[in-house]
Amino acid sequence: MRLGHLHNMEPYVLQSYLSTNTKIFDMANHSHGFLELNYQVSGKSEYNVAGKSFFLADGDLLILNSSLPHRKVCLSDQPGFLQGLTVYFHEETRNKDYTLGSILRGCPALSGYLEDMDEGAVIHNAAPVANILSAMLDEYSGKANLMYLKALLIQLFFLIDKLLSGHRPLSPSEHMHKRYAEILKIHIRHRYRDLSGLEDIESFMGLNSTYLERIFHEATGSSIYQFMIETRLAAAAEVLRNTDIPIGEIDELIGMRSRQTFYLQFKKRYKVSPSQYRKSMREKGAGSETMSPAHSTMRK
Repeated sequence: MRLGHLHNMEPYVLQSYLSTNTKIFDMANHSHGFLELNYQVSGKSEYNVAGKSFFLADGDLLILNSSLPHRKVCLSDQPGFLQGLTVYFHEETRNKDYTLGSILRGCPALSGYLEDMDEGAVIHNAAPVANILSAMLDEYSGKANLMYLKALLIQLFFLIDKLLSGHRPLSPSEHMHKRYAEILKIHIRHRYRDLSGLEDIESFMGLNSTYLERIFHEATGSSIYQFMIETRLAAAAEVLRNTDIPIGEIDELIGMRSRQTFYLQFKKRYKVSPSQYRKSMREKGAGSETMSPAHSTMRK
């Protein structure tokens, strides 16, 4: 699809709609504007664009060249709903920052996708676009604030670019889980010396430990216990590098409270014993720093 003649034009939403494929007659071929997007909310649909058929299932997004003859083929035995919009372009540009060329410079994946596309193309697993399309439909059916619709359209372009780049946007629940995981990591980094187990973390977060374990693993790929161990071992390595605190005291200093567990976990992580690690760091000149105030406080 050639875009050159459109690069200096501003895209705008001509129409936003919700439709079904349960009509008892077939849609006639028609053409309009330049770009049409149709998202399959539920069920299945078929589109014919310049003689080429495209089949949609739940969560699929069809981008088609609407300047070509196209029609929706009604499948009365497979009812479904579609959300869609038609994009037109202003020949007189009011703001150079809103031209198609400016937008596509920030959406390289979408730009290449449109350039390579002829009649149309289907993007699978495009569910993240549903919320923006719903917001556009609500606005179009109500006040139809053109600036807001344009902002939503630009947001939609960038979202599609992320989908094409393989970067799936986070859902609201995933955003929440990621936020919980970040709070947990900050809490562990600050309180690792005092935490006795998941019970302390459960009390701090006010959430069930099983739920916390699940969302933490989803967000980080690690268990809470393993992250706590890694945090404590990193603190131990810093103590070994920068202080003369006896190795026999470090396990309690970092909150492990078991010398044997500390030795085993440290060697597993750093491939050498704590004493060998300190010696090698000193030989490299890494042990010349004085004890930091934080470690002075820890020893007290």
